Amino acid sequence: MNITVVPLSEKVYQDLFSFEQYNWDYFAQTVGARPDTYRYYESFLCAQEDLLQEQANGDIAFFVIYQQDKLIGRINLRDIRDNNASLGYRICQSAVGKGIATLAVKKIIDIAIQMGIKRINAVVLETNYSSEKVLRKNEFEYSHTEDGDKSLNATIINLKHFYKLITL
Repeated sequence: MNITVVPLSEKVYQDLFSFEQYNWDYFAQTVGARPDTYRYYESFLCAQEDLLQEQANGDIAFFVIYQQDKLIGRINLRDIRDNNASLGYRICQSAVGKGIATLAVKKIIDIAIQMGIKRINAVVLETNYSSEKVLRKNEFEYSHTEDGDKSLNATIINLKHFYKLITL
């Protein structure tokens, strides 16, 4: 299995918009829906431009994941400061269970090392066993569970916090 992790840029907007639309219902059921503005290309573009500005400021690092010529996910490092960052990702439904998320997280760890990041934090819904497995495979450590902070489809779900210390 071979994937490529590419920085977010204007060149990938159409692929990314298609990815978000095609997987809309799947994401709404598993990790939470995007704002309704993501359904409209013009407002989607504005949101991506805002992300590129944050990226230029060094606050975030957004990437998309390709397998061959198909965009199959997005992965990011947010809240970059003091050698720390927070990890987030979404993988399309057709690619779930194939090791792609595990490999993408491994690649983003390598990118984080190049950026000088020493700690990566991650939060998963307590019911998202697949994401927890991905983190554990990439040697993230469990930190704690936060009670009832997230609502997914009218159900309050606890958040599990993980972290990875990066040492060379």
